[in-house]
Amino acid sequence: MNHTDQLDPSMCEFRRSISISIEAHGFRKLPNHILDLIVLLASPTIDVRSVGEILLFEPLLLSQVICLASSIRSDQDPSMIRIDEAIVLLGSEFLHSLVLSFAMMESIQRQPL
Repeated sequence: MNHTDQLDPSMCEFRRSISISIEAHGFRKLPNHILDLIVLLASPTIDVRSVGEILLFEPLLLSQVICLASSIRSDQDPSMIRIDEAIVLLGSEFLHSLVLSFAMMESIQRQPL
């Protein structure tokens, strides 16, 4: 799934520059859906539904998001928190940092020795 069709031209250029920068620093190319997620979370307003759809492609990242959101809502079982609720609870800035960290760790782990 590619969400770049929802982005204005400046955000598409931002996505392209992120990809170039990551590869220029010796990291492996990130999957398109991770780049889309980074760009969506960096935009002034986020589409919670689109972010949730992309998170479904990364079960490990999604489980981290749900667990972190459930820790905020300590009265709630993690299995009871919806993806959209977790996105709102964590906020776009925190999620953006989390996704960047996740992406870099994934890229490092896929590097050949």
